[in-house]
Amino acid sequence: MAIEKNSIAIDKLTKDIETQREESKDLGSRFGYYQQSMQSVINLAFSLIASATISVFITVVLKR
Repeated sequence: MAIEKNSIAIDKLTKDIETQREESKDLGSRFGYYQQSMQSVINLAFSLIASATISVFITVVLKR
């Protein structure tokens, strides 16, 4: 009887571990997408800052 309970508990724990493993993979891929998105936003921000700076310099130079 005790062996049967242990076997059932082991099976349940094995299923729980598999579930955790799948969730971990899902979180890893979501984090990767988040990281790529943040990098794109940062690149866009730097591009906007650079283009605004260049347009200000060009405007100042052409007005002289």
